[in-house]
Amino acid sequence: FISSLPPPFRLHKPILARAASTEARTPARAPSFSVCWSVTAPLPEVLNAMTGKLESGQPSLLCKQSMFARWQYLMRRLSPLKVLHLLYKEAKLLCPAYQVLHLLYNEAKLLCPAYQDLFTCELVDPDPRFLFA
Repeated sequence: FISSLPPPFRLHKPILARAASTEARTPARAPSFSVCWSVTAPLPEVLNAMTGKLESGQPSLLCKQSMFARWQYLMRRLSPLKVLHLLYKEAKLLCPAYQVLHLLYNEAKLLCPAYQDLFTCELVDPDPRFLFA
């Protein structure tokens, strides 16, 4: 399956550091937060592990909503297409290479539930300083 991915998609094998602790982690002791670092952000984001949002309630820079807002911001400046009121799923249909990948994932039964892509961008006219922080 992985060898048949169309360009520009490819299998990434990130080099990760092994955990030094040999103690097994149990779900009962799982932290209620997670921390995300981004090279473009001055500070790490502390996210609520249950909601996936920042402590302030704002979406993370790494969530689909924020990524979709960045895509819409760029598309409004680069393309004559009207992308403001598209669902996330409709936006993905605009990319033929993604559709080939989607079919391969579907055949391998690796797709997420369809309802996860049925949202519009709530960030209507965001300040690019916050989008690309």
